[in-house]
Amino acid sequence: MNQRGVSGTKGSIHVGFHSIILFLIVIVLAGSAHFVEGSLRSTAVSSADQPENTLPPPMIVSGRVYFDTDEPVAGARVVARVVPPMVDGGQIFLPAVIRDSGSSGSERLASSDMAPPPPPVNVTFTDANGNFSVPLPYLPGRVLIKILYTSEGLPDAENSRWKDVGGLALDMGLIVLPNPQGAEIALSNGSGQNQDGSIQVQNMPGEVAGLYGRAYDPGQDADAFPGEFTENGKIPLNSSLFLWMEGLDANGDPVDDLSQAATIRSRVPPSQWIDLEDIEPESGQIEVPIYTYDETSDMWDETGIGWLEDEGGNVIAEEEQEAILDGSYSGDIYAVYTTGHFSWMNVDYSYIGPWTLSHMQEDKRNNSCLYDAVSLAETIALSDQGRAAFSRYNKPGANVEEEFADGEGPEIRNADFEKFCSDPSSCKKYYALYFGNEYTMEYGGKAYQGNDRDFYLNERMWDKCGENATSSEEKYSTLIMARSILHETAHWKWDVYHEDGWREELEPNGEAGYDLDNEIFGGVIGYDPDDPNALPWIREPWFDGFTRDRLLTDTEINDWLNPTTWERMPKHDSPSATREVPNAQDKLEITIALDKAAYDLGEALGLQITYQNISEGDIQVMDRLDLEGVPLAFMIYHEAAATRVPFRGPMGAHIFEMGGDFVTLKSGDKLVKELTLSTVENGEPYYDITQSGTYTITAYYSGLWAPGETWSNSLSFVMNAGGGVSGTVTDRQSSNPIAGATVMALQEDLLEKSAITNARGEYAISDLISGTYTIEASAPGYARGIVEDVQLNSQQNTVIDFCLGLPEAIAFGEAVTGTIMSAGDTLSYLFSGSSGDRVLVRLAATGGGLDPAFAVWRPDGSTLCEEKTGGTLAQELCTLDASGDHTIVVSDYNGLATGAFGLYVQSTVAPASSTAIAFGNTLTGTIAIGAEMHAYSFSASTGDKILIRMADSGGSLGSRFFVYRPDGSELCKEGTYYELVETLCLLDASSSYTILAGDYTGSETGDYGLHIQRTNNPSGAASISFGTTKSGQISLPTEMDAYTFSGTAGDYVMVRMSVTSGDLASRFYVYKPDGSELCNQASLGGTAEESCTLPVSGTYTILVGDYWTGTGSGQYELYIAR
Repeated sequence: MNQRGVSGTKGSIHVGFHSIILFLIVIVLAGSAHFVEGSLRSTAVSSADQPENTLPPPMIVSGRVYFDTDEPVAGARVVARVVPPMVDGGQIFLPAVIRDSGSSGSERLASSDMAPPPPPVNVTFTDANGNFSVPLPYLPGRVLIKILYTSEGLPDAENSRWKDVGGLALDMGLIVLPNPQGAEIALSNGSGQNQDGSIQVQNMPGEVAGLYGRAYDPGQDADAFPGEFTENGKIPLNSSLFLWMEGLDANGDPVDDLSQAATIRSRVPPSQWIDLEDIEPESGQIEVPIYTYDETSDMWDETGIGWLEDEGGNVIAEEEQEAILDGSYSGDIYAVYTTGHFSWMNVDYSYIGPWTLSHMQEDKRNNSCLYDAVSLAETIALSDQGRAAFSRYNKPGANVEEEFADGEGPEIRNADFEKFCSDPSSCKKYYALYFGNEYTMEYGGKAYQGNDRDFYLNERMWDKCGENATSSEEKYSTLIMARSILHETAHWKWDVYHEDGWREELEPNGEAGYDLDNEIFGGVIGYDPDDPNALPWIREPWFDGFTRDRLLTDTEINDWLNPTTWERMPKHDSPSATREVPNAQDKLEITIALDKAAYDLGEALGLQITYQNISEGDIQVMDRLDLEGVPLAFMIYHEAAATRVPFRGPMGAHIFEMGGDFVTLKSGDKLVKELTLSTVENGEPYYDITQSGTYTITAYYSGLWAPGETWSNSLSFVMNAGGGVSGTVTDRQSSNPIAGATVMALQEDLLEKSAITNARGEYAISDLISGTYTIEASAPGYARGIVEDVQLNSQQNTVIDFCLGLPEAIAFGEAVTGTIMSAGDTLSYLFSGSSGDRVLVRLAATGGGLDPAFAVWRPDGSTLCEEKTGGTLAQELCTLDASGDHTIVVSDYNGLATGAFGLYVQSTVAPASSTAIAFGNTLTGTIAIGAEMHAYSFSASTGDKILIRMADSGGSLGSRFFVYRPDGSELCKEGTYYELVETLCLLDASSSYTILAGDYTGSETGDYGLHIQRTNNPSGAASISFGTTKSGQISLPTEMDAYTFSGTAGDYVMVRMSVTSGDLASRFYVYKPDGSELCNQASLGGTAEESCTLPVSGTYTILVGDYWTGTGSGQYELYIAR
């Protein structure tokens, strides 16, 4: 809900001491008044037992109930109760509530350890006009109203409302119920939608015979919102949409829990798009938080993550985030999520004051320390003292009320800071981190581009806020959290509101966060949650050449934690009234020198820094260099562009490590330091110099450090031109230029620079640092063109032209041919698949020098899987994680070679054009196109052992087959360059299995035979007795005949197969009763013989057929003896 005042803003609940006394009196005098469902009765009390003061009369709670179709609801059951304050850590806690003004807040009240009694309850029903009125005891706490309306043949309509106790007459206002009449969603095979299409469902299980639902816009339909706009009654929520759903079975009974998860698609009102922020960046889709209403606690709770799709069911890519937020996105937007339970559901974003919290883990977000810390930070930021401090980061005419409006500030996340650095101890010490657009951060070994929307709190700060924490530890942790939130918000405010997203200028004193610490607290507060004996301390400023660490007193801590301290603190006329930043220009002289005057793009700058004491007395100078700002920062300006080069990290030293890093310079003394300034990311601190041209560089010594703010001399240097790439992008079919195509230069999948083609299809990218690149061209509707391993050199240009083609349709089970005709050329193919499908993609070179490579793109254009080879065949089994049209992009491995290819795609979950094959049967087929495979299906049971044989019977095939489980995963496979391949597979599920058969290299064609047989219970087997001979005939390639005999453990059995006609080569296998192989024999001559000792008693199987090629045919005799 973009009008956050409706869903809850800051506020507080004030409950007087007399109310607590009254609450306790009512507990003691529980016999004086009893409230039960449906009635209010009094119990006589003797005058001797009565208190001197009588209890106040009950409060009258009233309201009205309407359907969402604007009709009053008569006869609805109304259950009203007073819910006492919750006892939380020895305090009475009143959760946030909806007020008449739309604000929310919380209040903690001192209490004993006594738990509150069960809440008093009364019941009534609405009258013909939907009105209700019910008496309740006048107690401190909150009133909960629950409404239930039942009608024959329809699901129950329910809603609830919370409100603070406030006076003897409490109006609950309008409570809107969903009207089940007209809300039915017609289902067909588990799918359907409501009348206006605002709710769509898929995969609804069969036990749901009737489904009902209504979707609501929280901006217009707030009266229908259940409970209140808070998470667990505490953290305010900003809702983007909510909906009601109920199901009935065939008997008309309610269905609460589903046998399988159903997928729900809810259309988001355009007025709410402004809130649809992605809470899981870098995932390829825009993900949103999903809440459900707990009808037991009557609270909203986050239960999952959903994602956004368009009206066609396609996942909306993260690149569309800005268009959604600013309302320029074209088309409808649906929030999609899965659920196994019917209830009210909601897309919600949590926040406190200006800070949003949806990216934070739920247990961290609902922690009392975090709640109190954010609330305190808001109080400080909006106090006169806070406004004065933050005004240092304002632009002229800044509106602080807008900048710090509810939900308009940065997002707060939690993170394990040990994952931010390769050396965990170096990041563990930070309380919080804000990266901004300048930094590329690394988390858990993966790189992310920083942004100006959020900052991180170290998870260590919650260590002393758990169940075992003392009240002092919670108090200290709350203070450090509040300080850290304000500190990082100072960076955010400078970055966003002063510099419009980039730090073009140095922050005040080189470090806005520490600058703000000094303005508000008079120094930097510290506390070590790992030390059980730690106390908070403060590091006071480095002014006048000294530092001072001291422990904070309880009085200071309690004052800072008390909101009234900040409310009564006088406003300063200007921030400088509290302190003056010392200017040390008359004490310290800084001179910088470069190691040369010109550099190749990407080359590091070698710097020598000389500090000299030019005063008559001694001064202290910091004897370390940690970029940026400890103590030096560098102002590097591109003269032609007139912009500052941003510093991109990683983070330098922590302020709390300072102290012993100063040296004393006597008058005239010098201190010389050397420093290498990297200009590209290489794991070292670096300045992002990406353009050639002339630069100036000046060093700034931060005013946070002794002896104070100082500037160096300025120098000029030249950055030579880098390498370049240019060319054209044209349409493959028409050869016409493609205007507006994007061409990107990437290194290790990271974008370095890009360009857009002009009307003639021309592009040019310059100033690329020497190295190896992937050059990629793309245009809407076309397949991407990719050329890999392109070596670019300084001051040289490389020409690469792209021919992009439109995708062709390819269906499961289909094989197609194509040709890569020029270097960098690609062809693309489109297939439709559903999330969960497993899809085999096979690409084989059939001519030319092509080294086949392909990538499969999701519907949003991100890469799902890819494969490439220096041989003839590239293949991969890809699991689809989204439904919709997927693209296969075919190219050469390096983008340089050309040639013909065959492409085959098939679902292994539900294969298309599959042929049934029964045990004991032999089928034949022909592979006519490179990469082609044929699909066969058979049904079997868990524990079955299946022999599969495949052989080339004409042509140049090398036999290859795969066997897939019912879920599409691979069970077994076999392949050979030669004619015959066979294997024995043990089945691990009872269902239908798939065999895919084709050429081993993917490049050859020809005829083949395929035979399968179950060895533990063979189909069509003939019985054979000891001492008898059976005659048979093999007619088809790979065919085998099956025989069974009964034997006893210990029997020594001889088996002989003799060819009597044709070109058979004798081959037989003997299998145990469980289907495993006992023995086998083969011969290129006419007879094969083998003797086996039977390990168990039971029925044994013999399979006989052709050896070597598997394609011979003829007659044979089989003899067994014991």
